[in-house]
Amino acid sequence: MIPILYSNVEESLGGTWTEKKGSFQKNYFWNCETDTAVLTSYTGNYTAYDPIAVTPGKLYHVHGAKGSSAKQRFLLFVNDQNTILWKLEWTGSPVDTDVIAPSGAVYALMTAGTKADTYLNNVEFKEFNSGGPVTNGLGRISDCISCLVTEERNGKYEAEFKYPVSGIHYEDIQKGRVISVTHDETGTRQPFKIYRASAPINGIVTYNAHHASYELSNAIVQPFTATSVADAFDQLVTKCMTTNPFIFWTDNVTAGTITSKVPASVRSLLGGTRGSILDVFGGEYEFDGYTVKNHASRGSDNGVTIRYGKNLTDIEDTSDISETYNAVVPYWSDGEDTVVFGGIVTAA
Repeated sequence: MIPILYSNVEESLGGTWTEKKGSFQKNYFWNCETDTAVLTSYTGNYTAYDPIAVTPGKLYHVHGAKGSSAKQRFLLFVNDQNTILWKLEWTGSPVDTDVIAPSGAVYALMTAGTKADTYLNNVEFKEFNSGGPVTNGLGRISDCISCLVTEERNGKYEAEFKYPVSGIHYEDIQKGRVISVTHDETGTRQPFKIYRASAPINGIVTYNAHHASYELSNAIVQPFTATSVADAFDQLVTKCMTTNPFIFWTDNVTAGTITSKVPASVRSLLGGTRGSILDVFGGEYEFDGYTVKNHASRGSDNGVTIRYGKNLTDIEDTSDISETYNAVVPYWSDGEDTVVFGGIVTAA
């Protein structure tokens, strides 16, 4: 299992970048003072560029070099009412970053400063289209010392790998980047985003990465009510207030009702909280890239029972009393200076 390093999840799943030709000519402007986009002919004190049609949820890459005299540069995503949905601002140095078009976005606008003679140099704007061939990204980290993936049923899904500071890709392995690895009998590579790096110990750094599905913690859904898993999954898409590239599937037909009364993250609604989809309807989750599946039962029943002395050759029983207590001290506090407490109460 040799991990492959990528800049982002989308590249790890396969696809190609396409440059948006004819982009950003100086014919439209954005009013920096009122923070509004105006899709009309350039008329005065503001410099901007032709809008580019974009698709909500798609990944884009923007590279904007420093302008000749601009103090501020902006990339804007606007809807069909010219309302700014998202804004990236940079000053003093070029920008080189990936962004996902927000829900409702129709155009991207690149602007520079507030002066009519201000220009952007070497502007690039590329669109990522999935479904293409999977490449080796930033490189195969074949000199990785070890890589362990932990996938728990309806729980933790993370990877940990160790890499030497002398490795050829050491400088490339950064928090926010993605490794793609296989870890089960399907042989399907899964993307894990790096979120932690230890200090080097004896020249070796330990990295932790969580599965791409953890990004669902950043996808926020409006309140809703659903009466099945399929209905709930539809609501997660239609009521999502943020960008959500995930797709959902289920064969779970368990009846029930789930009600989310406040805005919540998709991940919390999937499971792990009272009243979640998992809590109400049950099932077993499978996370495959950007696809979330709720199976009625993951795997198959082959009619095999495990019996000691037959097909169970060994068993280990571990006891741990480190979190066991036999007494408590009750107390009350008003949150400031007053504390009232009683004596020790021991278990009978």
